[in-house]
Amino acid sequence: MAYVDEIIGKVDNSVKILDAGCGEGVLVEKYKKQGRDITGIDLNVSNEYVVKGDILNMPFVDGSFDIVLFLDVIEHFDITKQPLAITELKRVLKKGGKLIISIPNLAHKASRIQFHKTGDLIRTAHVNKHPGDRPIKEYIGLIRDSGFLVEKRLPIKLTMSPACEKVYRLLMGSKRFERYIYSSKRNPDDCFLNIFVLRK
Repeated sequence: MAYVDEIIGKVDNSVKILDAGCGEGVLVEKYKKQGRDITGIDLNVSNEYVVKGDILNMPFVDGSFDIVLFLDVIEHFDITKQPLAITELKRVLKKGGKLIISIPNLAHKASRIQFHKTGDLIRTAHVNKHPGDRPIKEYIGLIRDSGFLVEKRLPIKLTMSPACEKVYRLLMGSKRFERYIYSSKRNPDDCFLNIFVLRK
């Protein structure tokens, strides 16, 4: 994600970063090769870039990291487990540290329109894969209850017609287009995805 690259690009190499729920560690590998002090953790992967471990009970002492990335992960947790995940991420952050979290919005504009027409919402994946999918306003309540301060909320990827979606896919990868997507002044409640920068 261009926005995450932008943040990481501005910090010095001594800043300790955690990528929580990093999968095989693609971002971890990328940032390590840039000289960043980054660790990945994932429940299902263990390799030279990733520690195998549970985000709900991480093997790190309190205040271990300056920045925690939690990208496209929260929706994989059941709604009842999401507060525990946020609490654990907060625990491993240093005071004043940042949590960068991407959150899908079950009630994005196209989903609301489809619900009005058919009674069905547009999910990011099958409910078995993403049991924690919910409207963005509920996630905002979760953030508020966690005690994090919201520094930024960026609306990402306004939902669009299939034809526009094809053009969008062709243009993704262009730094200029990605900057436009990440900085556009659209209504975040209408967007499929939001990125939050939270401060402990």
